[in-house]
Amino acid sequence: MIKLTFKNLDRSSLAEQIVLERMNLLIEKFPDLEKHSILVTISMDNSSSQAGPDEFGIRVLMKGQKFEGLIVEKKAKTLYLALSDMSEVLLELLNRRIDKLRVRRRAQSRSVKYKAEVSQENIEA
Repeated sequence: MIKLTFKNLDRSSLAEQIVLERMNLLIEKFPDLEKHSILVTISMDNSSSQAGPDEFGIRVLMKGQKFEGLIVEKKAKTLYLALSDMSEVLLELLNRRIDKLRVRRRAQSRSVKYKAEVSQENIEA
């Protein structure tokens, strides 16, 4: 489930569509994300007392079993740059998390297999 919130920014259907499109691409690559709660916050920071460029930010918070507590926050001059940076970083973090889980499972299965072989040798001896 993807929930979008806007902070210091008017709700825009175009921004919603672009963010949902990017998040759906990630969900296609990582189907386990369908079971997670994903909170996406789109914000714009600017100073009313000091002139200067606006800064757009995107923050993604994932809650679920496999990718628990994954938080990514990116800021840039445009919403599109922030979204691009966020999706690249999020893709890398999700890949790392999947690799880490796979390595941990493989190590556990090897450990069990090794213990079974050792106990079998002790029984035969």
